[in-house]
Amino acid sequence: PALERDPTLFLASAWNDNGFSESGDAGALRRSLWFPGLGWLLPRRLWETELKDQWPQTHWDHWLRHARRHKGRECIFPEVNRAFHAGSVGTFMDEWHDRRYF
Repeated sequence: PALERDPTLFLASAWNDNGFSESGDAGALRRSLWFPGLGWLLPRRLWETELKDQWPQTHWDHWLRHARRHKGRECIFPEVNRAFHAGSVGTFMDEWHDRRYF
């Protein structure tokens, strides 16, 4: 897998905040220093050697976006989402926004 072979990668995500099937290539991947925050995975080695002992109780998504975590390594993500929103209520979601955007 790319995450284990490529030392310039931090993690992989199935989410793209701007990944709409009407305007993207379903087979394309992108790279960015920005952590997308949803539907992601990371190598076990990264978890065990760098993240596990420091993992925060809250706001882990913001914590992962810090340069001290990614150390210049990039996230790989699809041009078109592979993950889908499934809830209408949450920390940053309510029924009005769910109906409007999903």
